[in-house]
Amino acid sequence: MRNALAYAGLVLLGLLAGQSVALAADHAGWSLEGDRLFLPAPGSDGAMSMAQDSQGFLWVGTQGGLMRWDGYRFRTYAPDPGTPGSLPDNYVTTLHIDGRDRLWVGTSAGGLARYEPDTDGFTVVPLAVKGATEFDVSAIISDGAGGLWVGTGRGIMHVDGDSGQALPLNDVALQGQQGRIESLLRDRNGTLWVGTRHGVLRRTQPAAGFSPLALPVVDAPYPVINALFEDSAGTVWIGTARHGAFTVDAKSAAVRPVRESSPDNALATDTVRSIAEARDGEVWLGTAATGLVSVDTATGKAIRERHDGAQPTSLPNDTIFCLYRDHHGLVWVGGASTLSHYDPGQSLISTYFGGNPIRSAIRDNSIAVVMAAADGRIWLSLDQGGIEILDPQRGSSTLIRAETSPALAKGALTALITAPDGSVYLGTTDGLYHANSEGRSIRRVVFGNGSIAGRMERLYFEGDRLWAGGDDGLWEIEAPANGEPVLRRHLGSELGDQRVTVIRGGQGATLWIGTRSGLVRLDRSTGTLTRLPVDPLNPEALPGGMISALLLDRRGRLWVGAFGRGIQVEDGEDPQGNPRFHRLSTRDGLPQNSVDMLLMDKKGQVWASTDDGLAQIDPDTLAVRAYRAEEGVGIRGNWIGSGTVTADGHIIFGGIGGVTVVHPDSAASPKAASRLAITEARVGGRTVPAGALLSAEPLQIDSQDRSLLIEFSALDFADPDHQRYSYRLIGFDPDWVSTPNTRRLASYTNLPPGNYTMQVRAAGPDGQWLPPLERAVHVQPAWYQHLGVRIAGGVIGLLLLVGLVQLRTVYLRRRQRELRRLVAERTAELELRSVELRHSQQQLEQMAYFDSLTGLPNRRMFNDELRRLIARSARGQGNFALLLVDLDGFKQVNDVDGHDAGDALLVAVAERLRGLIRDTDSVARLGGDEFAVLLPQSEEDGGIEATCARMLASLAQPLTLGDRTIQATASIGAAVCPQEGTSPDELYKSADLALYEAKRAGRNTWRWRMKLSLPA
Repeated sequence: MRNALAYAGLVLLGLLAGQSVALAADHAGWSLEGDRLFLPAPGSDGAMSMAQDSQGFLWVGTQGGLMRWDGYRFRTYAPDPGTPGSLPDNYVTTLHIDGRDRLWVGTSAGGLARYEPDTDGFTVVPLAVKGATEFDVSAIISDGAGGLWVGTGRGIMHVDGDSGQALPLNDVALQGQQGRIESLLRDRNGTLWVGTRHGVLRRTQPAAGFSPLALPVVDAPYPVINALFEDSAGTVWIGTARHGAFTVDAKSAAVRPVRESSPDNALATDTVRSIAEARDGEVWLGTAATGLVSVDTATGKAIRERHDGAQPTSLPNDTIFCLYRDHHGLVWVGGASTLSHYDPGQSLISTYFGGNPIRSAIRDNSIAVVMAAADGRIWLSLDQGGIEILDPQRGSSTLIRAETSPALAKGALTALITAPDGSVYLGTTDGLYHANSEGRSIRRVVFGNGSIAGRMERLYFEGDRLWAGGDDGLWEIEAPANGEPVLRRHLGSELGDQRVTVIRGGQGATLWIGTRSGLVRLDRSTGTLTRLPVDPLNPEALPGGMISALLLDRRGRLWVGAFGRGIQVEDGEDPQGNPRFHRLSTRDGLPQNSVDMLLMDKKGQVWASTDDGLAQIDPDTLAVRAYRAEEGVGIRGNWIGSGTVTADGHIIFGGIGGVTVVHPDSAASPKAASRLAITEARVGGRTVPAGALLSAEPLQIDSQDRSLLIEFSALDFADPDHQRYSYRLIGFDPDWVSTPNTRRLASYTNLPPGNYTMQVRAAGPDGQWLPPLERAVHVQPAWYQHLGVRIAGGVIGLLLLVGLVQLRTVYLRRRQRELRRLVAERTAELELRSVELRHSQQQLEQMAYFDSLTGLPNRRMFNDELRRLIARSARGQGNFALLLVDLDGFKQVNDVDGHDAGDALLVAVAERLRGLIRDTDSVARLGGDEFAVLLPQSEEDGGIEATCARMLASLAQPLTLGDRTIQATASIGAAVCPQEGTSPDELYKSADLALYEAKRAGRNTWRWRMKLSLPA
């Protein structure tokens, strides 16, 4: 990691000496420089050399062939001896794009080749030296006149740009060199530099000869030259084998060794294989086995960076074969099997892993608590024990270890807060502690009555009131500047869930308290506690779960972060006065629904840390922008409640393995989409060569294929996930078709013949669409789709149609007569069937709505009438009574006298009930020996009582069946609507309870409103 070894040692020495160590500033008021994030290119196979064409495609030469990167995937070109035009060799040593945007490929054993877009293949350019073909190509540069200089294993060749003819460069100085040309450079003044195994040669004019450049090395007559590079200031850099790097000043031509900023200056014996300028004034040296050396050209300061296996975004490998800066400013680092890139222009977010510079002498720390003190310093808790106090303006660090401060060793530090007087309160798992502004004199807080508060995980100051929360509830502590803290009250079970997770002040006297299961509002003026309702299915309510973060924005709205459930933004109030919320989740762009912290920058923008990166939320539109490693976020997992805003506006989030710092003032406007390119096209399953895609001629699709597939990309290598794409085929698609960036394809099959225009477009993070990329498409018609064939076919078809019409007329007249006869017969049959159907319908209705034994309405018809009466009652059109009638001892009749007697009894009961009710009343058999009666307009108790008495008297009369006499009584339960129910279920339940009471009272009686009626 960047500065890791050097900084750790310097800070430790500075701490022992009582002094501070500073680093160079990257941001205003922030002198601590963050770690570089190297992001791997998925599917890469390392890199030996790189080049970028005018379209924006990145070409990568590897030991396994040539690859083309479009921001999403690699397309590989590999040698195939059986295929003409294939790559001549798999080991690609060097790549070059000339002034005509032609790609030249140098290989280890296949010589020089030129990529041909028209065929998507390669043309080999023979290199003959003294009658023998040279296959080893090590370097390619332009000659400034349309041709090439090519370094080989046996000298330099010149290739004519038009004819492709290659001739060796003869020079006395070159003839004295033996072995392979390692590197070539043509600087801005036209000087040709040649790196050989025997030092550096240079030629200032084409007519002049080469002269050697003396390098200050002491243990060899000349070093092996691996790399030559000219930076933006015109300084030439020379990389050697085992002798480090040198610079040649553009004005004085003075040669100076590059010295590493370390006591041993290990760079002096390093092998430098590649050189690139990461940004103006910063040159990178890639070494053979000792990592990367970054050189500040203004100060000459050189700092080494190595691979760290514990960090997936560290330098991918300590052996660097290739360094390349593309058109967007990304710096690519290639090794034997890895390829990654770093964005030096990204200034919004910095990552500081737990060792640079915040970890000091302690490795791999996670930062669970972050606090910006009033004096501008930043307090960090270290999970391995202790506190680190940073001064970001000076780049200094003070470490307070747990072993040197016994108070810190007693419990894990879980919270930090600055008091109004500048002192600091520390919440731990072992209670509350108090320290001065320097972090010294740490003592445990013991209240006047000798009590000690328990676990303190969250702290919040307002005035002289310190609110402290933990697993044991919430404490209100009076903490005066010049006095001892006093415990005023403790809230535990009153919170519903006494495990407090976050505390924030609200509007007026409101204090918001987040717990592990919800949100509580405390009115500090009255002491009233209100638990907000939770409903996961209602997007306007809190979803439940642990409240992890609270924030009040500039409009006074409450923002609630719920762990695993996203963010809820206050949006008005419900009728009960509780906040309504607008819910934000991954569907709206959050990187993850587990929200750890919410903070607001000076512009009012809201920043959220999650378990998978950061998010920026516009408070006006609630638009969400996610930030991950591509934008500088090297720490994906964060701690709940770990975050702070510094006095100068920097936002700091504590995470697992370090901290992430957001510099809102450094934010650039959202980038527009890059240049759009068609990366692949297929017609009928055949790949269209790249040259044909650049041609103005339409894509021809023959009548047998009629299928088209277009793949496209914005060629944005820094942030491809934030690109949006859409396409349309004018003449076929009615509108633009959106497609995700993971599937940038437009696919069509069975296209009708005709002329079309294929359009694809892209939009970057700024949301603006680039002008569409257009490509004409022509689908050829089949032989039968040509105009002449269609006209001839139309005439023949018309003649056939006339003949068919005549034949059909004769047929139809004969058929008409037959149909008339059939209609007459069918009409008679239908009239007969109609009579039968009406009779059947009447029978079905009788079966569906009436009891087959008694002829009374059944339960289905009775329920319809009950619902109708309930609706009338709801409209204020009168009440009604429901009577449930149940025979007493009916089972005994069935068992003793037989089922025929039981059926006869049920028929007799039905007849008696039918004779007792009015025309406006309804009676039905609900099933078995249960009957029901509806009595509309029965408001008076006397009306119901009289009716029930008549029923009981009538049903108690004996029934004579042949030589047997059967006597059965009944029990009745009554309920009135709406007094005892406003729905069928409520009325049934009330009447059924009354019937139960009648049965329990001895039967042969009735009950209503739990009143007892004398037996009839």
